Amino acid sequence: METNKLKADFQLLGTTIIFLQVSNNFVHIENLQELEKKFNVEYEILNITTDADNHFAKIQIHINVQIDSAESETMEVELILEGAFIATSEMPVEVFKEFVNLNGCATLYSIARSIIISITSQTCSGGQIILPMINLSKLEEKNPDDNDSKN
Repeated sequence: METNKLKADFQLLGTTIIFLQVSNNFVHIENLQELEKKFNVEYEILNITTDADNHFAKIQIHINVQIDSAESETMEVELILEGAFIATSEMPVEVFKEFVNLNGCATLYSIARSIIISITSQTCSGGQIILPMINLSKLEEKNPDDNDSKN
């Protein structure tokens, strides 16, 4: 089947890394699975606008990961990733907002996961940080006002 026939109404226009910081004093990570890990993720809908033809949205996802060893070794990665999304104005704005909350966040989280895997595999031998899959419906519940306050 042709790709144009499969194309979703909701599309990613692009992403940019707003902030990226890595600090690491591990020389080599052994037994990564056994180390203490702290993980935080939040998102914010920066804006949702509509013109005659399209709906637009900008979202930022903020991820912080920290790994600590018993020997006071620490690796921390902080990433703020911004994404822009579009859909035709034929899509009702309420449906677009739902897509932004769930699909937009899922898209950015997947991209952020790959960035963090890549960076951590290059900054420390012996391991890479692979972020867990998350339930974005639960993440959405932490930010319920984003649907209404950013329009």
